Order: sequence, then C-alpha cells, then structure tokens
Amino acid sequence: MCDEHVAAQAWNDAFEACTAEAGQGRAIAQRRLAVLYLEGRGTSRNETFATKFFTDAANNGDVESMFQFAVSLERGRGIKKDQSAALRWYTRAGDGGHAAAQYALGQAYERGRLSAPKDKRQALEWYRKAADQNFGDAANKVRDLSR
Repeated sequence: MCDEHVAAQAWNDAFEACTAEAGQGRAIAQRRLAVLYLEGRGTSRNETFATKFFTDAANNGDVESMFQFAVSLERGRGIKKDQSAALRWYTRAGDGGHAAAQYALGQAYERGRLSAPKDKRQALEWYRKAADQNFGDAANKVRDLSR
C-alpha cells in the first residue's frame, strides 16, 4: 500500500502506510518514509527522522538508501557530519551499482575528499563505473583523467 499511495501522491495515506510497513522492516517502505520526512509530505519535515529511516533501509540492503545515508553523513543532514563514514556508505552504494555514488566516489578520490586519499587510479575506476551507466559527465571525467 505504501508504494501505491506514494504513486498516487496521497501523502497522508502514504505516510500512514509507509510507517506501518517500515515498522515491519521493509526496506523500500523505510526509504519511502525517509523521503516523506525529508520533503515534509504527509508529515512535518524532519531531517533527523529522514536520516534514521534512510539508515534503517541502508542496513536492510537498499542501495538508494545507502547513497542517501552517505549524503546525510557528508552534509550533516539530520546527523552529525562524518566524512569517513560517508565514504564507507558511498562505497557500499557504489559497490551495489548506484551510479551517483560511483560518481561521488570518483570525485572523492580525484580531489582527496571525504577522507579519501587523492588517487587517480581509484577515481578513474569509479568514474568508469558511473560512465558505464551514462551518469552525468562521468564519461568526460574518464576522458580527462585518462590523458
């Protein structure tokens, strides 16, 4: 029901259904509930609750939530900033095939961000994975760093 209410943009019903399903440990419902909190749909906007449910879903194997949790850790969105933990969660999401996480990892290794060492080889590897999924300007990054 959670997905159906979200698709119908019936936010109050979505919040209720997603809360119930999230309580049953369903990762997709946990992610949907996190987004409802993040955007303030069907409930008050609350980044702390959003991050809590992204964390739950990430721990239940949801790759999109791994990426969102990494973003929360990087930016301090609803949780204390932790660059090392952000790098670990981006890596888990990237290993799970999440193109935006792969691109973020390419940037991290290219620039030495998020406690990652500057490492052109690692950056290229992550950019290539993102480029294989036609993500953003990853193909340009691969070309530029391959020179």
